[in-house]
Amino acid sequence: MHVPVENRGDEANEVLSEDEKFDGVIVHRLFLKPEAWTHRRVESVEILDSESIHRRVTLDLTIDPELPGIEGLPFTPLTFLKKEVLHNF
Repeated sequence: MHVPVENRGDEANEVLSEDEKFDGVIVHRLFLKPEAWTHRRVESVEILDSESIHRRVTLDLTIDPELPGIEGLPFTPLTFLKKEVLHNF
């Protein structure tokens, strides 16, 4: 997804290192092909009352330990959320 420079905020002026650019490309490729590493996704919804639900998502994944990350934990694009205030999150 291309975001115009004027909508990126202060981060647009940051200069990324070559490692950060490489990490971004890898995570972007994971996002574009989730079928390559997501083997099963199960969603369930429980209706609690007239105004509330409980949503549960379980995933079976195969993650390459060589992926970029922090302290041995690889980055994985599990979901994307809209930039807005989340209620009861």
